[in-house]
Amino acid sequence: MINKQKLIELDALKTPLDEYVYVRHKKRGTKYHIEMFVKNATNERDGETLVIYSDENWDNTWAREINEFCDGRFEIID
Repeated sequence: MINKQKLIELDALKTPLDEYVYVRHKKRGTKYHIEMFVKNATNERDGETLVIYSDENWDNTWAREINEFCDGRFEIID
């Protein structure tokens, strides 16, 4: 499981990540890298942190709520 506090600390730096954080989806085994953190601007979720991540080939980029990202679906890899 990904340590949510570690991601929050990275987000608190308010700077681009110097190095990508690489993660793997546990069920599928697919590898991704975290690119950045952004704040949600929708009325219902205003200010909530989103994790922006891409697949290995940069073909697709997704945004996922930080709570969902840290719920056990992903693990950090080296």
